[in-house]
Amino acid sequence: MTNIPVDDQDADIVIKMLVKRHRDSGYQGPVCISITRLAEIHMPGAEATTKAAISKAKEISR
Repeated sequence: MTNIPVDDQDADIVIKMLVKRHRDSGYQGPVCISITRLAEIHMPGAEATTKAAISKAKEISR
């Protein structure tokens, strides 16, 4: 997994989005978010998607 730096602004945006999603679904309790764990879960898929898109773009441009 590539280690992409996440600053406080990035973390704040992610937290606001997830809290809003919970609130919109009716959950009113506390929301605890581990940015590190989110990256562990989602980064491999994001990297695979990016690599596939770049590969496809290279094929099209030939």
